Amino acid sequence: MKSSLSSIVRLSVILVIIVSLASVRAAVWSGAANTTSGSGTDWNTAGNWNPSGVPGVGVDADCQMSDADYTINYNTPMSADSFGKLLISNDADHTTTLNIDAGGFKSYHTEPSTVTSAGGKIVVGNDGDAGFYGMYSPSTGNADLTVAGDFVVDGGNAVIYAGRYTLVDDGGSITVKGGNLLLNTYQTSPARVTDAVVNLQGGALTFNRGVRLGYYGAGDGVLNITGGTLTLSGATIGMGNDSGLIDMSGGTVTNDSVLILGYDNYSSGNKGVLNLSGGTWTQDGGEQVTLARFRGTEGNALNITGTGLFTTTGDMRIGDETDRGVGSGTLNVNGGSYIATNEDGDATVDLYRGTVRVQNGTLTTDRLTATNGTYSVIDFDGGTMTINDSTDVDNGSTLQVGDGTKEALLVLNGSTHSFANGLSVSNNAALQGTGTITTPAGTTSTSVASGGTLIPGNSIGTLNVTHDLSIAGGAGYDYEISSLSVHDLVAVGGELTLPGTGETVTLNLSLVEPKRTLSAADVELFTYGTLAGYTGVDWTINLIGDYWLGTPSVYDDESGTIYLSGITFIPEPASIALLGLGLLALMRRKRRRG
Repeated sequence: MKSSLSSIVRLSVILVIIVSLASVRAAVWSGAANTTSGSGTDWNTAGNWNPSGVPGVGVDADCQMSDADYTINYNTPMSADSFGKLLISNDADHTTTLNIDAGGFKSYHTEPSTVTSAGGKIVVGNDGDAGFYGMYSPSTGNADLTVAGDFVVDGGNAVIYAGRYTLVDDGGSITVKGGNLLLNTYQTSPARVTDAVVNLQGGALTFNRGVRLGYYGAGDGVLNITGGTLTLSGATIGMGNDSGLIDMSGGTVTNDSVLILGYDNYSSGNKGVLNLSGGTWTQDGGEQVTLARFRGTEGNALNITGTGLFTTTGDMRIGDETDRGVGSGTLNVNGGSYIATNEDGDATVDLYRGTVRVQNGTLTTDRLTATNGTYSVIDFDGGTMTINDSTDVDNGSTLQVGDGTKEALLVLNGSTHSFANGLSVSNNAALQGTGTITTPAGTTSTSVASGGTLIPGNSIGTLNVTHDLSIAGGAGYDYEISSLSVHDLVAVGGELTLPGTGETVTLNLSLVEPKRTLSAADVELFTYGTLAGYTGVDWTINLIGDYWLGTPSVYDDESGTIYLSGITFIPEPASIALLGLGLLALMRRKRRRG
């Protein structure tokens, strides 16, 4: 009996010790409410904690408040040790704010937990020495750290280092105004932003494992970029039945992995969107940009406007079709620039299912393919589209350059550019380049409408059309010449159709480096297989520059070439002066001999 009683007593003592130890595992904030400064707001004041004492190694800091606003000011040098979890929150009407003004703040989490909860706010202040380190325990590699309140970096340095996921969730927000914030994970899992917002206004933000905005029922995610520098290792925008949005009007972004806008969006209306109206987005390392992976709505889009610049050395794939379903997307350039090019000349825009729309600004790519019939839509209303290597368009529609009102320029360089349903240049639009255009012979040929312009070369060069070319009355031809052997040319392998009697083609003649004397001579304007029209066409010739003499004219040799005849230009003034000095020296030598 005594033995049993003794055992019970010993057990009770052990339980009391355990309970006592457990009770001091958390220090509860008891500082003054509704004040922003003074001893009642000082983290390092022992009396502001219950039980008394600043949280030490392994002790959780419980700042879960309610019924009032609380401010906690931290200004303590960082030590090698750290306390446990930071629990900071408040009710719906109030905020608990932790200001880290200087020194270093290290919170060591041994299990999944929150960095901030609703009503909680952490501000890493504008002192460059201020630091925040929220870390997981290596022994629990699956631990998540969640930002569910507000986290602001305003000049200091912060790291959130989770075991599995860094989560911005449940109405939380991260704002970087200055300084540096690194979000990292022990595993390879990207950070998730769901039902939450991340704002980059200045400083530097790094998602070391990439980021997912919106994730399979956890809520939509938003990233706003107005300044600063963002570094990514991959980004997936909009996943499953949630949407994701990046709205960028300034700053710079470097992404060294894939960018996916719309991943498996199986619910109607859910999408991934990147709006780029300012700043520069760089896809570094040639990783692919995908609009709609597996399945998704047409809302998946990269929209470039204003002064936005998107550069990549890799490919873009628009749309998908798998056993999960189909997905579509839109590349919309309405100002700004999309530039895809690399040293091998094979960066490609692959329009499988969706739309490439150019209304203003510039789209440049090495290659363009749009071969999925009516699912591959190209709307080229205005702006500039440059294809450096090759084009393959087979979508059931003639590619129309310009809408007839906006200025539009299509530049085709490199090798072969195939348009299975024809190519048409509208009023106020132009076709330029050194490539070879292939279209079926006949009605689906290459055509230039009234008000449209042909511009062979990039400066001086030859534009090749393997089949037919039709030029309407009122069209123009910009022609450059440097010498009898160096000049522009349009080479037509099929039938060249020119307007007839009473109709006009404007020929704009420009001199390139006019440093030589070119006497009256004939140079080629066109070569052709067969010729239609032409008889009676009125060539209106504009001489651009100050060094022309004579009256050029145009004639057909009836053997496959149309010539520019009777051109003469004189050297520029500096050349004339040098010529005069040479003649003067020659005259002096003759006088001396005499």
